[in-house]
Amino acid sequence: KQWYQRRVAITVGVDDAKEARRVLQGTIVFDRKLFIKSYQKFREEQEIYGDSETRAYNKYNNREPGSKIPRHDGRESVKSRNPSHIPPEDDPKATRTLFIGNLDYTFPESKLHALFERYGTVTDLEVKKQKDGFSAYAFVKYSDIQDAARAKEELNGYCAGKNIMKIGYGKGVMSQRIWVGGLGSWTRTSELEHEFDRFGKITKLEYKEGDYHAYVMYETMDAATAAISDMKGYALGGPEFRITVDYADPGSPGTTRKNKFPDLDDGAGGTGHERGGAKNPSPKKKTVVMKREPTVESLSELCKKYFVAWKGSIVLKSNAFSVKLYLVGGDPGVAERLLRNNSLGSLIRITQRLKLEKPKLEQLNQKLASAGASGHCILVAMTTNLPQELPDDLTQRPLKHLLQYFIQKQAAGISAIGGESDDAKGVLHTFPPCEFAQAKLLKAAPTLNPEASKEDYLVMILVKE
Repeated sequence: KQWYQRRVAITVGVDDAKEARRVLQGTIVFDRKLFIKSYQKFREEQEIYGDSETRAYNKYNNREPGSKIPRHDGRESVKSRNPSHIPPEDDPKATRTLFIGNLDYTFPESKLHALFERYGTVTDLEVKKQKDGFSAYAFVKYSDIQDAARAKEELNGYCAGKNIMKIGYGKGVMSQRIWVGGLGSWTRTSELEHEFDRFGKITKLEYKEGDYHAYVMYETMDAATAAISDMKGYALGGPEFRITVDYADPGSPGTTRKNKFPDLDDGAGGTGHERGGAKNPSPKKKTVVMKREPTVESLSELCKKYFVAWKGSIVLKSNAFSVKLYLVGGDPGVAERLLRNNSLGSLIRITQRLKLEKPKLEQLNQKLASAGASGHCILVAMTTNLPQELPDDLTQRPLKHLLQYFIQKQAAGISAIGGESDDAKGVLHTFPPCEFAQAKLLKAAPTLNPEASKEDYLVMILVKE
């Protein structure tokens, strides 16, 4: 009879042994699972899995890690058999650092490093042993947050030595330099600059186009903190390309400690997912000294840089206003799912008004914060002269009439997007030029001159429900 941490050999008749195994296999005794097999079979598995008596326990409980985990392509998130698992793009606690609790005091540090490096490049490992001589814990830092999430998912509950490890995310050390993951061949340096420059001045951007991650150095800590908060899970380049962010060491992107495991790949060469072969030096990162884009003097010029998310008519009562909606900020996937909904068609009807009062606007800000970066988008509505067939009960009007109406009423418009049968639903807020709308627009498009030439436009905020 084997019981993790303890094993007992009992000699009984063959029939009695089979019946005992059938009845008692997997029974919980003193909060531990009973594991029964023939002594000969146990000895055979020891030859295969090593002389540690915990290896058979891990294999029986589906906790035996694979040989090596294939390197993901930069956008593949961790898939889990656990229905309560939260992908790192959606987990606010996810970092590249793992905390390992309940660690066996006698478990060798080199074996711990080898165990965790199965899931990716380990850039730092630090073991802390308590003075009592029995308990220990450790911090493991990966070069990629997806590798950390995969290791956490697979090794939490793994028996290393005599103890079952308890693994969670560790807290990142705040710095002005942040790590951006989930990139790939679809990512452009100019796109990174545009998305991250809106949080504050960038002093350095390190990215080799086609690589899986980048480093962004801000001038202030506040800018880095805002980027970490808003960009986690952000769809950069499309709804299927969601990025992850974490604080980075202000110095080199490589290891933060001297490698204590010369026989293991420490991230300075190779992919970090293979051992035994020759180490190919990693390509050097391209360091880009940021230059702020020239100021854009008009909204018409600004909108040339963005794609049209929707075109049609905004309807208020019996009046229709032809517009194009340009996506200037937020998650493109929200616009893709909601504005191109078949039931929406070419008409967006304003059915309610929102007073431009501080309590109402604060409620909307709270709603945006709750939705997160992946739950809303910012659009600019510009007039268009494209011909459009309208129902007989609607009259075409210039866009400036709608602006004048909202300004007179000191209100914004509200439209429900998506019907009862639609999977995706949202609320579209239509703002005239005002202090609140201007702040949202300049945050999404910081290169726009605040004193841009006066044009007829609306700022629209689409929030997914």
